[in-house]
This record gives sequence, structure tokens and C-alpha cells, in this order.
Amino acid sequence: MTVTKQQFVAEARKLLGTPYSHEGRTLGERADCLCVPWFSAHNLGLSTYSISGYSRVPDGVSILKICRSLPELVEVTRYDIADMIVMAWHRVPCHLGVVGDYPHPGEFSVIHADSIHKKVVEHRIDTRWHQRIIASFRFRELV
Repeated sequence: MTVTKQQFVAEARKLLGTPYSHEGRTLGERADCLCVPWFSAHNLGLSTYSISGYSRVPDGVSILKICRSLPELVEVTRYDIADMIVMAWHRVPCHLGVVGDYPHPGEFSVIHADSIHKKVVEHRIDTRWHQRIIASFRFRELV
């Protein structure tokens, strides 16, 4: 089955408004930042990877190590629509999101579970958010 970037983003957007909960994996009920890209990947048949039992406090290495070890992902130098991005707070990799197609040409959005807003949200990747992005990954089968 061929999966497009637009399908991947549409799948991630199904989670919008889902309440934030650590290790949450249920549409409309609970989700965390790991849920957003993996929800789309699982539903579209791009990955069977699953993770649980991780700490709420990031260790600064695990998230990148996991992403770089998965054969269904390839690290890319510039993010694009449907890519999974890893973000850092205070230089510590700790957050994932999916790049969306923001309505203005040349701009992108990020779909992610936001613990501050207590739900899955989408907003423009402005300068502040762009500076937080430290790595980007693409599912190999996306076209």
C-alpha cells in the first residue's frame, strides 16, 4: 500500500484535542508526544514499533537512540511535511511531533501532545519552535 505524506498528516490530525497523558495511546482519550507519530505510523501500516515504561523525565539520549535504531526511519537534514521531529528543551532531547502543512506557503506546523495545553495541538513552527528542533526522521515508505 502506498502512503502519502498528506495521509500521514491527516492521521496525526485525528488526535487533535485528545487530552495529554503520559504514555497515552488512545484516540480521543489520552495521548503523549510519542503517540502522535506512532499512531499515524501504526494506523497506516508503516511501523509496528511500540514503547512503554519510559520515564516522564527525559534522559537526553534515549529518544534519539531509539529513532536512529529503527529500520523504518531515515534521518533527514531538513524537515518536510509528515516528518517526525525531535525537539529539545534546554538542549535535552525530550519531545516528538509531526510536521504539518501550515496554510501559508513555505511554512510548516507541528502536531504534538502539549503538556502545557494538556492536549494534542497544532501550531505554526515559528522561530522559537524551529530552534528547538534538533533532528528529523522520515518513514521510508512515505511518498
